[in-house]
Amino acid sequence: MAFITGIATLLALTGLFQSPPPSPSPTTPPATPPATAPTAPAPPASTAGVSTPTPPRSNEYVTWEKPRRYDMTFNVGIHSLAVADPRRPLLMPIVLQGASSFVNLDTLRAEVQLHGERIDGGSGPELINGRGIFEEGMIEAPTGGLTVDPNVLNQATQLRFRVFHEAICYSSEVDEAALQSIPWPASWPSQARDALQPQTLIESDNPLFANVVQEVSGGDLRLVPPWIAAKELVRHACNTIQKNGETTLYGPGRSIRGLDVNGALVAAQRGSGTPNDLVCVCVALLRAAGIPARPVIGRGEDRKGKKRLLVWGELYLPKAGWIPFDPDEIRRKGARHWKVRDDWTEFGTMSDLNRRVPLAYAFAPDNGQAAYDCYAIWGWSRLESMDFPVPVNQWQGRIGEQRLRVDAWNTPSVLHFEIVSHGRVDPAR
Repeated sequence: MAFITGIATLLALTGLFQSPPPSPSPTTPPATPPATAPTAPAPPASTAGVSTPTPPRSNEYVTWEKPRRYDMTFNVGIHSLAVADPRRPLLMPIVLQGASSFVNLDTLRAEVQLHGERIDGGSGPELINGRGIFEEGMIEAPTGGLTVDPNVLNQATQLRFRVFHEAICYSSEVDEAALQSIPWPASWPSQARDALQPQTLIESDNPLFANVVQEVSGGDLRLVPPWIAAKELVRHACNTIQKNGETTLYGPGRSIRGLDVNGALVAAQRGSGTPNDLVCVCVALLRAAGIPARPVIGRGEDRKGKKRLLVWGELYLPKAGWIPFDPDEIRRKGARHWKVRDDWTEFGTMSDLNRRVPLAYAFAPDNGQAAYDCYAIWGWSRLESMDFPVPVNQWQGRIGEQRLRVDAWNTPSVLHFEIVSHGRVDPAR
């Protein structure tokens, strides 16, 4: 793989290379996740192991329709190299084959810049040299040898990571009666089992969630189909978790830093949280009930064309596959008096799903351990700071004996998104 092959040479010329151990091979498997994390499959041995994404396939339960094409550019500006392990690669997950989307692998492009100078880049399927915990593709861009240059620290963007790809996204429509006919399986298929395990921000093994499942179901969870049980639990979460905050975590001047998320347990204990927290609570409850579920983090546009970060959920049912739902929209539309055997908008049927580009199934790679200064989809090494997420007004840290304190006008990282809609398309062309 050619991506970033010249980084060590260029870093040596800029004085930032201090004889580190060899950079990891692009095919080196990621570190073993914590015991409570879903087990991540090993990355493919070569780029030939990356399967070609295909359009979602409709079935008797879910119809995928009205595809739209998007060009997606994801830019990360990194202002400080004061991280715990600068030899770790930069990480960018991409949902190559989602329930509601697929990516044209030939359009993939990525590059890394250091102090405005292009280090190296690449394109095509060879960029996918790792895997996320739910089979996302992962770009792993080696950065071995980075150290802090005090002359430029936090005075300019030191690293910039840019990824571009084209995605086709679909709307969904479900057959409510057909989904209600699906019984509880004797066991879940392998592609869904990881979505039954706890992960960072989704503490589904905490007794609090098992107790809520018991309370909502009255102890009779398995007496109703899993689809009905899922609707009961999501409705309960939407009715009990009050909205407090936004999806996006902003820095000074409304610059985008990442996602404002505290996690399922904190939100459940407080009784309030951001839209991201509500998704975490719903996913935790479904997993505690034995129904596979996962968060989906992406970028999209509303019907007025406004671009924004978006977080929603998916649950899995046998034969139907992954089915989308949007708890924040369900809460906004007032689900308190909705009947669970009726059709629900934003639960299965989502007409605007074709305006959302899925990027990841976790709020940061490596089960959250690779989050830099906040949860922001991408990852590297944790910033050496006193707090995480780093406060937006000020952050501070220590590098050896040197103590750093940086004012808010220059946050540790900034995200820049570009999403261009090409409208409805014919995927067969």
